[in-house]
Parts: sequence; C-alpha cells; structure tokens
Amino acid sequence: MLHDRKKNTMAGAIYRVVSLIQGEDGQNEPELLTDVELVERFAPGIDTTKASQAKLVDEWVRGFAGSTAIQAGFGVKVEKVDSRQVFEQRLENYLGLEEAAREAKKDLVGALRSVLSDITAEDIAEGAVHATTPKSKVKVGIVEYFIAKSKVPAKEVLTKYGDGFSSEVVDELQGIQDKRAAEARKRLGKG
Repeated sequence: MLHDRKKNTMAGAIYRVVSLIQGEDGQNEPELLTDVELVERFAPGIDTTKASQAKLVDEWVRGFAGSTAIQAGFGVKVEKVDSRQVFEQRLENYLGLEEAAREAKKDLVGALRSVLSDITAEDIAEGAVHATTPKSKVKVGIVEYFIAKSKVPAKEVLTKYGDGFSSEVVDELQGIQDKRAAEARKRLGKG
C-alpha cells in the first residue's frame, strides 16, 4: 500500500517497533508504524510515493519483518500487530477523549453561567471594551466577549440557563442570538 505523506494514516499492515537500546529512563516505548512508515524509517532510499515501487516496498517489508538479524542490525525488534486490536485500542482512546471533552464542556458551561450571573448592568453599560481575540481589533460587549471566548452558542445559553441571569444579560444574549441569526440569513442569501 502506498503512503500519502500529507496524512498520518494507519493504512496497510501495522508493526510494533521496539528499540533494543535502552531509553534515558530505562524504558523502551513501542511505536506503531505502517509498512510504508517502516520503509521510510529504515530504508529511506526507497520512494514509497511511486506506484512502481509498491512491489519493492512489499518485498522489503517482508524481508525486514522476517529477519531478526536485520532488525538487530538496526537496533530494533519488529513484530506485526493485529489491526483489529489496534482499531479497538484507537476506538477506546477516541471514546475516552470524547467523554473527557463532554466533561470539559460541562465545566466550561458552568463557569460561563457563573460569570454571566455576575455581570451587572454597570458592566454592560461600560460598552464595547473587550476584543474577541488578541489579534482582533473588533470590540464587543462583555457578554458577547464571554460567549465568543467559550464558543457556547448564545441560543443554548439563553434557552437552557436564561432564567438564572439578570434581564440585562438576557437582553444581551437575545441581541447576540438575533445578530447571529441575521448573519446566517445573510450568508444563505435570505436577508
């Protein structure tokens, strides 16, 4: 299988590569490489981007993976890995990250609710004093600043938690929601 250098994919056979040389901490962390990545690492002279080299890549991988003497010459041990096992591990990692992201969003929404609850009419009256990004020259009001920073939609905040905010904050959230809806209509050519 040929390798697209622009993408870091796990297409093709997968091999676990363990260094035979002890690391600084005395541990040897195994590395997962595809057949093409194996060639790129240990036989950089073979061009893995050309279709005409596919047979050579396959033969080189078979020879390298099948010879512990050649592997030892490179200071590594190579073994083929069950791709289903790798898939299950990657899926488990992904689902764990997805769950962590959901928990982090809950924490962020809680902090956003707290800060919006603390905003006073005087804070809003100060006007457009906060930039939405460090590089941006656009100024926005304090409520829009926190909505923009959190990336939590104003509509979501308003519909789910609006009862807990002052009327001034609710008005600001409604204004942000109306502004976003108008921008969306304009993008779609309906406004």
